[in-house]
Amino acid sequence: MTHTPGPWFIQDEKRKDFIPIGPRSKSEDHIVAGIVCLERYNQKSEIDMSDACLISAAPELFYALKNFVILYQQGQLVLEGDENGNDPLVAAALKAIAKAEGERQ
Repeated sequence: MTHTPGPWFIQDEKRKDFIPIGPRSKSEDHIVAGIVCLERYNQKSEIDMSDACLISAAPELFYALKNFVILYQQGQLVLEGDENGNDPLVAAALKAIAKAEGERQ
C-alpha cells in the first residue's frame, strides 16, 4: 500500500466551510483529505484547524516513526529501562505503522 507522498499542506486556509489538505504541487486540485465545517454554520473552529494540522503532518509523522523503529531494531537507539527489547513505546509505534499501512489489527 502506498500513499500520496508528503509533505502535505492545508491548501486554502481562507475557506470557512472546508479545509482541504494535500500536497502542494502544480495541480493544487489534488486533495488527500479535508475537514468539513458545516456543522458549525460554515465557520472553522479551533478544533477543525487542529485536526487539519494533524492530518497535514501525517506523512512526516509516519516517516519519523518508521525511522525511529528502524534505529531501535538495529540497536542504534536505546531506550532507558528497556533491557528485554520489548519497550511498550516501540510496540505502540509498530501498531500505528501497521494501521497506517492498512494492516488489520
